[in-house]
Formats: sequence, C-alpha cells, structure tokens
Amino acid sequence: SQSLTMGADVHERGVEMSRSKAIWMNAIPSPDPSTMTSIESALIRMSTKGHSVNCELIQNELASLATLLRIGKESHLYPDIFAWGKSVCPNWDPYCEILVGDAHYAQGDFERAFGSYVLALEGLESNEQPHLTANLNAGASLVSLGRFAEAIKFFQRVIDHPYEGADDFKSIAAINLSAAQLKAEFLSDAASTIRRLSVENLPEYWRGIHFSNALIVHQKLGDYAGSDSIWQNHLSQIPFSSL
Repeated sequence: SQSLTMGADVHERGVEMSRSKAIWMNAIPSPDPSTMTSIESALIRMSTKGHSVNCELIQNELASLATLLRIGKESHLYPDIFAWGKSVCPNWDPYCEILVGDAHYAQGDFERAFGSYVLALEGLESNEQPHLTANLNAGASLVSLGRFAEAIKFFQRVIDHPYEGADDFKSIAAINLSAAQLKAEFLSDAASTIRRLSVENLPEYWRGIHFSNALIVHQKLGDYAGSDSIWQNHLSQIPFSSL
C-alpha cells in the first residue's frame, strides 16, 4: 500500500498545503485505522535516528497518528511520541497542533489538549474557521478541567468573532458559554445567554443541550413552572435515544 508520507504536498488554489491542514480540512482522506501499526513503526524508526531527523516527515506521521487517536483509537506510543516530536521539531504546523489537541482531548488529557489549542491559536489566521474551532475546543478543555471562568473567555471570543459565516459556531459557543456560566454558578448570566440565543436552525443534538441548560437554570433559580414548560414544549420533543 502507498506510504502515508508519500504525496504529502497538497495544493489549494495553487498554494502548497501541509498534510495536517489537508487532513483537518478534509482535502485528503483521513488515514485508515488499519494503517495504525505502520504509522507507529515509522515513528519508532524516526525516533531512533538521533539528530538526523526530517521534521516534515515527522509531522506528517504525528498528524496521521493524532487523526486516528482523536476518533478513539489507542496507541502504545501515546503520549510520549508527541513529547518527543515537540522536542526535536518544536515549530509545528498549527493545524497539526489542532489534530494533536483533539487527540489529547479524546484520550481525556485535557491539560495537554488545552496547551495544543493555545499553540494552534498562535499560528492560525484569525479570519479562518480553524481559529474558531481552536477557541471552542480550548474552552471545552477548560470546562473539563473545571476552569469555568477561563472557559467563558474563550467561548466569548467566538461569539464576538467577526469571521463571516460564523453563525453556527457562535450559536454553539453560546450554548457552551451558558453551560460554563451554569457550572460556575453565574446563574443570571447563564439565563441571559440562554434568552438571547435562537437555536431553530441547529441540529437536535445542540438544541437538546441548549434546552437542558435552560431547564437546569430555571430549576436553580426556583422557577419550576418555567422548567416544566421547557420540558413539555422542547425537551420532550427531542429523540434523545437516537442521538
């Protein structure tokens, strides 16, 4: 079969695109899970070459490994191989940082995930979709770490973002913002965020989370009639068992 490091030059409008960016933007197929062993073997060989390293090839393989880890695959090299990659090639492509952040997140390592997203944000163009994604994921990592006040800042950045076509991202950020405010016990802020948000055009998954947040806020504020209304008019209509 074709090596994963072959054909790494992908072009977008005549401009060369890194393999990690191409994977992240679905410009090329994601690695097949059956290639996990060959990816690990390639990385082991690279890690034994001392100072004779090719950072482009290393990043290609690390991006491929991260892509599989982020969908739930496991590797005996995790997380040490990423620490090694950073030590020999510290200047990663920001899209590779997002993939690695997602891998850490999927493995439950939220501190490392947050660090990767912050590094990605340093190299991404602020007017691109990946910048929004990195902010959202950084906020989600902080929520998982119980650092709700910090998470709120990242979600607010997405809501205030001038990027055109960011409406869905802003709605999802607002849902996450209300959840972070709820967990931080900023109940009046959470209620205000929920009231301002329209979720008509969002998938049922996100509408379910939004109305669940709203129900809990109403209960915590002692408005049980309001929480009953949310259940009857919204939550009971969402097919949770199929989501």
